[in-house]
Amino acid sequence: PPPADAMPSPDADTSAFVVTSDTITEGGAIPVDHSCDGADTSPELAWTAWPGAASYAVMLNDKTISFRHGAIYDIDEALLALPADVDKVFEPTDVAGARQSRNFAGGLGYAGPCPGSAHTYEFIVYALDIATLPGTDNTSTANEIASILGDHTLATTRLTATYTP
Repeated sequence: PPPADAMPSPDADTSAFVVTSDTITEGGAIPVDHSCDGADTSPELAWTAWPGAASYAVMLNDKTISFRHGAIYDIDEALLALPADVDKVFEPTDVAGARQSRNFAGGLGYAGPCPGSAHTYEFIVYALDIATLPGTDNTSTANEIASILGDHTLATTRLTATYTP
């Protein structure tokens, strides 16, 4: 399958698909609260709708070392935002219907930046052509989710920022 962070065909205009955050700006710094040096809470994120999306997924990726931290997926197509501090469980009650992968630390849900030096991270929002990712459960890892996303991605948008411990 194509890589999970693959973009749509070169002629697809994704400029209208945008992700934003109240606490993180594009090219800016990730606040300590969203890292292992702080409370390690997920940031609030919001995105614009993608035409024809049946659901959305969000993955945190350490771009510096091509390392996936974790994912939340099966986000209802009508829900265009995640609240701050999403519950760290497989099926978070604060994002009804969504599911979360195992994170790099072995837990469920968000596990923020925790590098030994400055790293660049990206919050990638995927617009998907299916409502529910097949073959997932509470043991699925971010890498496993990424391999499934690659087959169902309509478009992606990114919010990129740096964390320096």
